[in-house]
Amino acid sequence: IFEVLHPLDLLHLARSTKHLRSVLMSRSLSAIWKTARQSSDFPEPMPRVSEPAWVSLLFEPNCHVCFQRLSPLNE
Repeated sequence: IFEVLHPLDLLHLARSTKHLRSVLMSRSLSAIWKTARQSSDFPEPMPRVSEPAWVSLLFEPNCHVCFQRLSPLNE
């Protein structure tokens, strides 16, 4: 079931409870993230970036250095 989710939905699900986080963030289940990404036709993560971190980088509106909210490009 996890593999058919959109990668952002998978990230939100992983953040919903401590148990799901421990399960979905496990390196042994990285294939779930990869399958979800590939079925959504997203590019591969940069080297040394995990699948969940890549999803976060692609979709979340916060700077990953200072954590401040970024304004949309159209503003």
